[in-house]
Amino acid sequence: MADGSGDVASFDEITNLSEVFGENTGYTIDPEECIADNFSYAITYGMKGPEGNGYPTPKIIEGILSILKK
Repeated sequence: MADGSGDVASFDEITNLSEVFGENTGYTIDPEECIADNFSYAITYGMKGPEGNGYPTPKIIEGILSILKK
């Protein structure tokens, strides 16, 4: 389940995957790798995104940039 318990579930069983991982990266296997992708995007592209059109889940990038600005 996508509840932090460490249990393994199939993609068919998970109903909130995009809520948990966002939709900025296609990497949804490991939370640490997912946030690493988002961090990389924030540092490299800022809020404009890799294609210059922003992000599907901009709140993740906004949060990263906000923390870095402190």
